[in-house]
Amino acid sequence: MLLNNWQELIPEIYLSIIITFLLGYGVFFVKFKSSILSLDSYSQSPLRGHVENIEGNKKIEIGKHNLFKHFNYLCLFVLFWTFLLLLSLNNSLTYIGDILFIDTFSIYIKFIVLFSTLLIFFISINLYPQYKISDYEFSLLLLLSLLGIFLIISARDLIVMYLAIETLSLSLYVLAAVVRSSTYSSEAGLKYFVLGALGSGILLFGCALIYFSTGLTNFDGLAHLIFLGHYDNALLIGSIFLIISLLFKLAAAPFHMWAPDVYEGSPTVVTIFFAVVPKIAILYLLYKILYGPFVAIFSPHIQFLLIISGVLSIFIGTFAAIYQNRIVRLMAFSAIAHIGFILLGFSTGSFTSFYSSFIYIIIYIFMTINSFTFILSVYPANQHKYFADLLAFAKYQPILAITFTFTLLSIAGIPPLAGFFSKFYILLSLIDHHFFIIAIIIVLLSVISAYYYIRIIQWMYFKNSSPFNLLNTITSSSTISLSQALILGSTLYFILTFLIYPKPILLFTFDFFIDSILCIPA
Repeated sequence: MLLNNWQELIPEIYLSIIITFLLGYGVFFVKFKSSILSLDSYSQSPLRGHVENIEGNKKIEIGKHNLFKHFNYLCLFVLFWTFLLLLSLNNSLTYIGDILFIDTFSIYIKFIVLFSTLLIFFISINLYPQYKISDYEFSLLLLLSLLGIFLIISARDLIVMYLAIETLSLSLYVLAAVVRSSTYSSEAGLKYFVLGALGSGILLFGCALIYFSTGLTNFDGLAHLIFLGHYDNALLIGSIFLIISLLFKLAAAPFHMWAPDVYEGSPTVVTIFFAVVPKIAILYLLYKILYGPFVAIFSPHIQFLLIISGVLSIFIGTFAAIYQNRIVRLMAFSAIAHIGFILLGFSTGSFTSFYSSFIYIIIYIFMTINSFTFILSVYPANQHKYFADLLAFAKYQPILAITFTFTLLSIAGIPPLAGFFSKFYILLSLIDHHFFIIAIIIVLLSVISAYYYIRIIQWMYFKNSSPFNLLNTITSSSTISLSQALILGSTLYFILTFLIYPKPILLFTFDFFIDSILCIPA
């Protein structure tokens, strides 16, 4: 069975081969160049050899920088080729042994992941030198994390799921600490590693309890066993631990403590990747688990956990953001609140609520990419990103200011922008399932959250610039790159026109979602 369906794993196989080849090429290039230059320097007289050694080190650094540029373009080529390989897959239900499962909806999620990665890469490719990122391993880690995400999406077994999550997590730990000369980046990587290891331990403990209770790791076998009622308290506890570990990976409250420090400490070109791509895969995995093996025990055990985490995420994300004075930390707490909305959509356990949550995810992707593109375009790489730096920003960069204004209003849920409809669909699903109190609570919290978004708009338009504010001086005399301008314009177009023409996104997601429901094995 595994050999007959290996073609459906072509994107994953391709990424694995390319990563291995590029890693070997990078190691050989760096070691070979450094060895040749060292031999040349030591073959000269001692004094001349010392001078030659210094010049050789400079040549090595130049060679590493050139190698990094080549790897970036190779990575871009690999992403495009992977996109074409995904297009070649059959949109049909396919099992790869008993451990992987591919259907039309999983392919659709992979397209979303790959599309988001390509957008982020276009935004960031010219900014890596500003953030002192020059190691060729950076591009390989992005590809390795993408491979882990693809395996997470296709996983149909607890062991494969765990290995795929760890493949992703280990890549993200290193990416967070990629700027070795920055204490903030090193601290972010260390915090992410320590707290991420805790989340991985919880995940492994939950999987162990499930296997201890049932003797199974396959999702389909677990679903059949639980549906027949052949389980004990160990499985219930294990399922709770498994869900908690996924909430930890999503930075949902009360497991969110790592997110603000990691978002701010990591280079912003890495933070934008953290904020979007891994969350898509983990949310899809959470949906697959809730609608698969744990559907028979969803209510009331798991449902209660999702409701509590969802409400807490919105509450903490809203009130913690009020006290922030740096924009990346604000975006971290905003992301926590967004995850809360998505979890509340998951909590009702119905088709319409899951569908609403996935529409929310798509709109969240566009809003987050737009806001982080603005941050990357405006703020220098070596500067803390304070709100105060945006004082009178509209006077110097009116087009960027109006773009960011619409994005902030959309994130706040102001009609008729796309962000309003994402929250509106979640509210409708909650009301439809008679969660009236929760709906009222999140409406009130959404009104409160509008305060700090509108405060930023006020600073950009209605306050005078400070003489100590160098940001306006820098941005008024500079231009953003073509790729950043295109992505800002296209994402803003989506945010503004979702009201007028939402049919493509709604119908496209609906078709793939229906296929996934119909393809769920009995």
